[in-house]
Amino acid sequence: MTLSVILNILIVVIGVIIHMIGFGYLFFNRSIRISPGGHVSLDFIGKYSGLMIGLWILGTIIMAIGGVILVNAVIY
Repeated sequence: MTLSVILNILIVVIGVIIHMIGFGYLFFNRSIRISPGGHVSLDFIGKYSGLMIGLWILGTIIMAIGGVILVNAVIY
């Protein structure tokens, strides 16, 4: 494996860790309400919900970019 492949795997791993921190916080701090009319509402509760949504999205973007670069590094 070249250094480029190793660094890109590291980028993907960092993205996964950031993604799972955000997702884990949101998963355990959620409120699901179902109204009598059948409307389902999902609310993220907790002090850091906004930050964790940002981390979840940022981790997903880092994973996607790292994965694309990794595929290019392996092919070429």
